[in-house]
Amino acid sequence: LRLLLDVGAIPNAWRWHVESFFMINFPKGKNFPENLSKPYREAHDELPLSDAVAFSIDDSETTEIDDALSVTPLEGGKTRVGIHISAPGLGIQPGSDIDLVARERMSTVYAPGLKTTMLPKEWVAAFSLDEGLICPVVSLYAVVDNETLAVLSTDTRLERIKIERNLRYDLIADKVTEEAIQEGNLPVPYGPELIWLWKFAKKLLKDREEVRGRPEPVGRIDWYFSLKGEDENAEIELKGRRRGDPLDLLVAEMMIFANSTWGGWLEERDVAGIYRSQRMGRVKMTSVPGPHDGIGVPYYAWSTSPLRRYVDMVNQRQIIATLKGEKAPYRNNDSELFSIISTFDSNYSAFNDFQSRMDRYWSMRWIEQEGINELKATVVKGDLVRIEGLPMAQRVPGLPELPRGQSVLMKVLNLDYLSLVMECSLIKVLNESHEEDLEEEEIEVEKDAVPVDTLAGNVTFEHVNFGYNKDQTIINDFSVDVKEGQKVAIVGPTGAGKTTLIKLLMRFYDVNAGSIKVEDIDIREMTRKSLRAGYGMVLQETWLKTGTIRENIAMGRPDATEEEIVEAAKASHIHNYIRRLPKGYDTVISEDGGSLSQGQKQLLCITRVMLCLPPMLILDEATSSIDTRTEIKIQEAFARMMKGRTSFIVAHRLSTIREADIILVMRDGNIVEQGKHEELLEKNGFYAKLYNSQFAK
Repeated sequence: LRLLLDVGAIPNAWRWHVESFFMINFPKGKNFPENLSKPYREAHDELPLSDAVAFSIDDSETTEIDDALSVTPLEGGKTRVGIHISAPGLGIQPGSDIDLVARERMSTVYAPGLKTTMLPKEWVAAFSLDEGLICPVVSLYAVVDNETLAVLSTDTRLERIKIERNLRYDLIADKVTEEAIQEGNLPVPYGPELIWLWKFAKKLLKDREEVRGRPEPVGRIDWYFSLKGEDENAEIELKGRRRGDPLDLLVAEMMIFANSTWGGWLEERDVAGIYRSQRMGRVKMTSVPGPHDGIGVPYYAWSTSPLRRYVDMVNQRQIIATLKGEKAPYRNNDSELFSIISTFDSNYSAFNDFQSRMDRYWSMRWIEQEGINELKATVVKGDLVRIEGLPMAQRVPGLPELPRGQSVLMKVLNLDYLSLVMECSLIKVLNESHEEDLEEEEIEVEKDAVPVDTLAGNVTFEHVNFGYNKDQTIINDFSVDVKEGQKVAIVGPTGAGKTTLIKLLMRFYDVNAGSIKVEDIDIREMTRKSLRAGYGMVLQETWLKTGTIRENIAMGRPDATEEEIVEAAKASHIHNYIRRLPKGYDTVISEDGGSLSQGQKQLLCITRVMLCLPPMLILDEATSSIDTRTEIKIQEAFARMMKGRTSFIVAHRLSTIREADIILVMRDGNIVEQGKHEELLEKNGFYAKLYNSQFAK
């Protein structure tokens, strides 16, 4: 590449990055095909007209306005808040020429100075919620108690609404401050409405944080670039938006509320949808309804950006059809739905990676433009630092071991725009720390400090203190020594904090004080990849992928032989069932398991663990969806699987609790008792009460 650049075959590094991206991801070109069908806005004039006064909040550069808000006072101390989403799902039918174009792209592409839309400009204009227009929308109305700000009821409607105003974030953000809100006087259009929405957003945020178990990170500035000119010669302006600022907060919370509410709305009506879920730190797009732990909501179905994301338009079509009393375009277990999810995941990841690379390119260009030779940075981990005041992370070879959040001063040595490498060296360690500015899950340096094959299963909790919020500790001075091969049962009522212990074991969170050690090594000194590879997990929620049964079993060991796969299936008592299927192990299933029962799906996950047989096991409600007869067989298989392996079991099964070497009893986030079954019964404490009320036969 450098030779091609030197001889002029590549005009410049910017063109290489941009044109190579579009060549790979848009092989037919960025332009839309000619002779595409045109939209007809008047085709939706039969829809009822809302009486709400709607306004939107977007940047001045935004051309695809997907959402608007409204606030309507009601009698009896109530307020109706409206979230109004543009409705391209009304005019773009599945399989139409416009739909095929949008489905091929899957999303609008963003990068500094660049935007390639998912939809042609005529279709964007037809459904964008532009000022002064009467637009078709899917509206979510929530009736809210003014005193408690509790949501009393919600209602989804298909209607038209007049967009009274397009407020521009960059023009009013400096006036919409918490101080001005507290004083009750915002000198901007719709000031009273914005004040009410901010208060409601704060309540929604508080509710989510209680579910998340920790506060949302606020205060960090997200940096971005505004370019004047084109190509590598553009003039660069660096801008920032502070997370948690009033406008940012209220818009984000309204969209989260809508996406969560509509996810539950689809689930209640047994209508298929596309969800973004997160369990135990794993985020995925799926057709299976489930919670998003990171956001703190029971469902999260992207539905609020249908002009920019294809999955949102898919969900909107499902909502519209249901509102009309029609058959939804996509069914549960629909192969089309799984194909959309797969393509979206691939495209969205590629588009985000391109945006990140171009952010890095323009960060380096800005450094050159401003003549900067020294940069402050914050240590993430190891030799990885985040540059302060830029959307850029950087490795610094030879950086000494420093605590996370430590500020350092670096010297810029060289900028390579083709490889996007900035060479730098450490000048000095500063007397500052900015750990609070780091993401909850920054990229960590993947150096396998502890190879997986050295893990035997000796786990020690030493005086562990932990709280999702550092000001509120929920695990206090907890210690326990688990020897290789022991079975540890974690019991307690719903919400007691059992899952918190699992998250600490897997390093989804680090302890606030004390330590967790495996083989006498603090797990904070291991990479998460190495640590987690030492665990096999069977969760209450099954995790499958679209593919053959063989591929699902071998997910953790793709090099497994046919004999090993069959042996694992026999051990979990699912081999005979698989053998009776028309294509046996070559039977293709979807990520929600298709025709498999919940018990059969869980058996597949158990088979996957049996194939890998890591040194440590985590069984979370492992047999909660399996019938009694199957459970007996599974318990026999579990006994073989757990032999010689350290096992942490979150279960309500009496036999599991009786046989455990250690029982940890949790209540309100704390370990209140620990010991063996008989010992705890003799104490006649909380465990005995729990046992007698829930487990005694």
